[in-house]
Amino acid sequence: MVVGSDINEITTSIPLFVPNLGEIAPLLSNFLKQNFAKVNVEVVTCPDLTKSPFSLTGPHLADDLVVIDVGGPGNLFPDVRVDKTFDSKKIAKNALPEATKPWIFGPGAGPRHVVGVNCETVLDSAFGDDKDEVRNHTTKISYENGLSPALKTVDSSDFCLMANLGVTDTAKPPGKMLKIEAKERIGELNFAEAVRQFFVQEYPEKDVSLAGVFAIKEGSIKVHVMPDFPETLKFEDRDKFLNSWLHYFDISSR
Repeated sequence: MVVGSDINEITTSIPLFVPNLGEIAPLLSNFLKQNFAKVNVEVVTCPDLTKSPFSLTGPHLADDLVVIDVGGPGNLFPDVRVDKTFDSKKIAKNALPEATKPWIFGPGAGPRHVVGVNCETVLDSAFGDDKDEVRNHTTKISYENGLSPALKTVDSSDFCLMANLGVTDTAKPPGKMLKIEAKERIGELNFAEAVRQFFVQEYPEKDVSLAGVFAIKEGSIKVHVMPDFPETLKFEDRDKFLNSWLHYFDISSR
């Protein structure tokens, strides 16, 4: 690994295997039917993601999509690395230096120095030569009226600790993608894990990475939200870290 002098530099590039979408669509559909009663998978041109139900800053995914892992759990456990602050605008530019309209998106740890407390984030930022639209959604733990998640949109491009991101140049035309619809869970795997397990089993010897967006139209999901860090900035026990420190909530789609 070559480490750059700037924390936002891309340090390692890994060539990925890109499956043929037309070939895997029916295979993925059959696999998902083990966990969902109703499934439909098809290859489509990426729709306008600025419209409902997504309402994102980036209009679409292009064929130049780059998947980026930034930081990782090592920045959180056992010692909290509060010095690990990243700039998503710089990362997007470094990932696609020729892009004129990079859009970066994905989950991570929120900007503690902006929100005032440790938090989660979903990055959604479109950058351009003359205008940036930064609409990053953070969630922190609120202790008012009981324990609950509190959502806030921030216009800072910063985040902390770690993130799993996608970057694409929206100046390029919309690319092809998989549209996956699943209803009525009947198996043990949730939607994201079921999709991931398909690729693990289908391509056990290949490096495949996924990026995209999804909308939950009915039902609820279980999510975790990080509270603030311990005063010592250190976790002594991994089980307590996973089961006692993290807070879990059932969130309704409505």
